[in-house]
Amino acid sequence: MREFRFYKRAPDGHMGQGTRAAIREYQRIAGLPVTGQPDKALFESLKEMQELTKPKAGSN
Repeated sequence: MREFRFYKRAPDGHMGQGTRAAIREYQRIAGLPVTGQPDKALFESLKEMQELTKPKAGSN
């Protein structure tokens, strides 16, 4: 969530209000059901987003 700037604080390992808010915002933008909970759809979407934004080899 920090990588995509949905969560701006340092990770603390807790599922607090800030984490839930970041998840809800990402879910809303990604067109996922907005639950504020980490689930398989969230993780799959984040994984896909990482692949799409990863620099391509040789594109320096």
